[in-house]
Amino acid sequence: MTTLCLDLGNTFGKIRIDQPDKAPIYYRQLDNEAVCQIIEQYYPTHIIYCDVRGTAAELIAATHFKGHLLSFTHHLPIPLKNCYQTPHTLGTDRLAAAVGAWQRFPHQHSLVIDIGTCVTYDFVTATAEFLGGIISPGLQMRLRAMHAFTSKLPLLTADCSHLPPPVIGQNTTDAMLSGAFYGLAAEIQGIICHYRALFESFNILLTGGDALCFDKIIKDVNFVNENMVLDGLKAALDFNLALSKF
Repeated sequence: MTTLCLDLGNTFGKIRIDQPDKAPIYYRQLDNEAVCQIIEQYYPTHIIYCDVRGTAAELIAATHFKGHLLSFTHHLPIPLKNCYQTPHTLGTDRLAAAVGAWQRFPHQHSLVIDIGTCVTYDFVTATAEFLGGIISPGLQMRLRAMHAFTSKLPLLTADCSHLPPPVIGQNTTDAMLSGAFYGLAAEIQGIICHYRALFESFNILLTGGDALCFDKIIKDVNFVNENMVLDGLKAALDFNLALSKF
């Protein structure tokens, strides 16, 4: 049985492939064409997907996929109790990452920090409850906002290979990068402190496309995994297969 997990995010698609007796294969930064090509290449028997765009089902249909298809929604059985007050508005990628955190650290408190287009902070309790959390602008969004809401600041993108920037920026580019990067790092560290006032101890997990930009600067991180949403999708798929849901 070959399974495929698809996370169709705001910017790119990401895929995890599982084949018998082989290590998982991950693909990141995929456009729609690349997603279709991978589905057609591996011809999986099962696909599970989460989709913040609302276009994944149409994309998969274009590949003439004939296997079992499972949409990761708030209706799907998972090993967590969803305590979010408006589950229908909850980003499924947030919930999938929480399932991934529970799989990695079962029966422990965990704070999942997903650093992508937005930064989300989500808390999973040791009693298997997804409580919810915080949403704030991501690194690239902060840089774009400085350009969009001023008349002279340039449009910049941050490349993890060139981070961290100098703390004292001596030109406009470095000053903007420094503000976006260290401002977000200080936010993350500060929010962790707020959670410490609520919970005595918990795991801190970083995920998302920009997680590796911050893993060396955020204190007390237990686990860094860019693919936690995909791993959570795989855990949810296995959970539903065990329930004989499809």
